[in-house]
Amino acid sequence: MAPAPGVQVSLRILVRGFDEAHARLQDALAMISSTPEDVFLPLFEALHWAVAVWYLAKRKHETIKAPGDDLLALRYARNRAGHQWANALEVREVLLPRRPMGGGRRGPYSGSFSRTTPVSVRAWLWLPEAQLPPADPKFSDSKGKTAYMDRLEEQPAHEVLQRFSDGLIELR
Repeated sequence: MAPAPGVQVSLRILVRGFDEAHARLQDALAMISSTPEDVFLPLFEALHWAVAVWYLAKRKHETIKAPGDDLLALRYARNRAGHQWANALEVREVLLPRRPMGGGRRGPYSGSFSRTTPVSVRAWLWLPEAQLPPADPKFSDSKGKTAYMDRLEEQPAHEVLQRFSDGLIELR
């Protein structure tokens, strides 16, 4: 049954819901003092908005210019976070890649050199799939699971959501 005229919200409103939740999530991810609970709330919202946008866009034959595997992975993460009431992120120290430093004539030595001490930062990463609670066996999603493992697992949380956000540019 189709909704009565004026009852169904527009895709633009759903995109706005995602944008606002995504902004709250970015703020929580940026704060060094954020707890898992602080991050879970806007993550839960952003994932649900993202999937709602995706479903309505498909129904209206609108295109989200984001990789299809990202959409499958986000839906999989949303299902684990939403249906199993679990956080899909963890905070970890991540080593930054070593970068050449120096060069030219600085002091008695010349040439480039690298840092000898690794530099790490605190980052919110998607959990390994094996650490997520199991899905309800009635709702198997092997494509979503594969997409999650390929696109999200142990990656910085903000990256896939930013790609999704960038893909919504024509729907705003």
